[in-house]
Amino acid sequence: MFLAPYDPDPHSPDRYRYRGRADVPPDLDWASLDRLCPVAPLPDSYRSLLTPEVINERRAELKCGLPLPFHDHLAIRLGQLLRDVVHAQCPEPASGTAGRLYVLEFQGPHQYVLLGHTRNVSRRMSCHILDAGRHGYGLLNAWASPVLPHAQKQERMALDLAEGLHDAQYVGERFYEMPFYTALTVVRVAAEAGLLSAVSEAAAVEPA
Repeated sequence: MFLAPYDPDPHSPDRYRYRGRADVPPDLDWASLDRLCPVAPLPDSYRSLLTPEVINERRAELKCGLPLPFHDHLAIRLGQLLRDVVHAQCPEPASGTAGRLYVLEFQGPHQYVLLGHTRNVSRRMSCHILDAGRHGYGLLNAWASPVLPHAQKQERMALDLAEGLHDAQYVGERFYEMPFYTALTVVRVAAEAGLLSAVSEAAAVEPA
């Protein structure tokens, strides 16, 4: 249900599967993380459109700088395709304090990842794609968590973890030159913590 279209880790033997376990605690419970916050492969209908070769081509173009108008370029429209895939996987917006964490990777003259939370993933992605596209940045990777009871709290945890791991420049929710697989691990860990906390809270209020 949850999308990570492409792992840009050059050491990954299988580019369609998640492989980034660097810069994280060695005792991390990967079995629990994979169960509660899985990273699914692309749906078959999109694999021919979002191959590693396509992503690499778009990344190279974005690095070099796109000609105007930015919004009319394939590298920008690719992000809209990723948004549509996420919308198909996460069609229902959450309500109240519930929401999803998300992590997005953008490439332009520089690379950055964006961490956040929202009740409506596809709508928030549309805003980010539009804003980034105005400056020649395109979306190349995306992942959204399961619905979390207190998404804003878990977003703060994700940002704190990212700040602790990353020694390069960051501005608010944007972390420049952070590998997508590292950001993905950070957001998955924060999302898992929120799910486990909700289970504990529910168990605590159950009648004996």
